[in-house]
Amino acid sequence: MESVRIISPQEVPAHLGAGGRRTRVLLDPETGHPGLELYHVELAPGASSEVHTRDHAEALIVLDGVAGVKTGETLHRAEAGEVILIPAGIEHRHVNAGEETARFLGIFAPPTGNAADVRSRPLAED
Repeated sequence: MESVRIISPQEVPAHLGAGGRRTRVLLDPETGHPGLELYHVELAPGASSEVHTRDHAEALIVLDGVAGVKTGETLHRAEAGEVILIPAGIEHRHVNAGEETARFLGIFAPPTGNAADVRSRPLAED
């Protein structure tokens, strides 16, 4: 990175994922940060991601609404201002655990390489 940059989620295209998930890739090696992936994710009420695992820990910072992580039958809920830490190797899915749109930042260090998959998905209409 050659200079300070300001990245606004509204200026980055949103890609549609399973269950109505909208994901924006804010930072990754392609955008100039070699050691980090940062995603802005929106889940409509009732929406969720697919079940997945990661090789490294995952941190979700809840910005709005109530986000959750479901591991098996257990739902771990977090409200705006709280952080969810998911250890490596835990099978889970991200869910909207509230009545309003849930927004969170997903942080991965080192990068997962998932940004290319997100960018291959259809663009969301704003």
